[in-house]
Amino acid sequence: MAVIATTQDDIFAAIESPQTEVISFDVFDTLLVRPVLEPADLLSLVDDLWQSYGFSGDFTNVRKLAEARAKALLKQQDATKTEPGLDAIYAELENTEGVSQSVAAQLKQREIDDEWRWLSARQGIGRVFEQAVSSGKRVIAVSDTYHDRDFISSVLKENGFKQIERVFVSSEFGVTKAEGSLFPLVLDQLGLEGHRILHIGDNRRSDIVNAGKFGLNTAHVPPAVFAYFSRFSTAAHWAASPVDLSPGAKMLLGLVVNKCGDTFHVRDWDNVSTFNGDLELLGYGFLGPALFLAKPDAGKHERCKTPVWLDTIRTQAENSKELQTLLAAARAFCSEAEPLLREKPLHGAEKRFLSDAFLLLPFKSKSARDQNALGLLPPLPADVASTRPSFARQFELLLLRRLIFQRAYIRLISSRQTYFKSVKSPFLRAYARWAQIV
Repeated sequence: MAVIATTQDDIFAAIESPQTEVISFDVFDTLLVRPVLEPADLLSLVDDLWQSYGFSGDFTNVRKLAEARAKALLKQQDATKTEPGLDAIYAELENTEGVSQSVAAQLKQREIDDEWRWLSARQGIGRVFEQAVSSGKRVIAVSDTYHDRDFISSVLKENGFKQIERVFVSSEFGVTKAEGSLFPLVLDQLGLEGHRILHIGDNRRSDIVNAGKFGLNTAHVPPAVFAYFSRFSTAAHWAASPVDLSPGAKMLLGLVVNKCGDTFHVRDWDNVSTFNGDLELLGYGFLGPALFLAKPDAGKHERCKTPVWLDTIRTQAENSKELQTLLAAARAFCSEAEPLLREKPLHGAEKRFLSDAFLLLPFKSKSARDQNALGLLPPLPADVASTRPSFARQFELLLLRRLIFQRAYIRLISSRQTYFKSVKSPFLRAYARWAQIV
């Protein structure tokens, strides 16, 4: 039976175990993160290039369909293969969308460049990786990805993971962790039995269950997005959005999630807390977005009262080290968000909702730690403090509460219409028709 580690201390013990010869890391959402809620959201950055060549519509959906067709074609050619590489995906784009070879090459390079630019090291995994390296044991990476091995190796080194001696990618072998066929190949190439490897990853099925089937010991590092949305008040607030979140909004929220949801390594996290009383998290994850969204040059929108409230904090910070820490973290968020949101600006009602949301969320916390930190701030503007979801959205949340801790909520907060089109429950389908959602 494979050992499953679930805390940072458990992982350290498993790394130091005499039976462990190799420490294996998943890549995406374990070692590296993107500033998005779902990986495909980053593809929206290619929209402008796609449309500049006269193509209409959303590049993200076109690219997803090309990937699905490439997978189907690969499986027709070899029933044991399930994972095409990026070249095969863009070849399918040429075949079905009338894209020339030269244009397809430019689109593919833009996708690669965007990944390289926006992938960054997951902060919470740093100590685990350092422990793996300092143990003197072999360190490898195993990833389900359409990118090739050279790209993954290079981007890992670029983000500080220089001591990984070997990288295994599904696109090279045509099989994945998700369907369970990549781990036997890894074991065969390393010449080891499963119990000699500790595999660390974020996906419970791919990295834990499937690795365990082949005898690997495993450690589960939950993705930041799940930790962030497992706080019910946070998830419920976003699910109550009166507008679908645009690609830019999801990127903005992705930055916050990567910082404020990456908490598995915090030993004393208060489970009812929103930011654990941490002034840096409060500044980066809540005050920072509000500060950014209040800037006149962050997109056209109606002027709200938030800047006055923020100016009060700036004035009070002159005599408060705590508020100076808060503002420094907020400005750090703004500096990271500005280049990202320049490509996908926010507008109108969405912008106002987001601004109010980031201010409201910490004040909804029931944690004494949070309340002590919030005591440093002036009272919220009345128009923000009184914001409530409509009765219809509150009723909807009661129906959907069971989904708050499932991946489906990401579809829900991104697009209600897309979510309700996908539900199988006759009751929810009937509700969607009655509420004129679909």
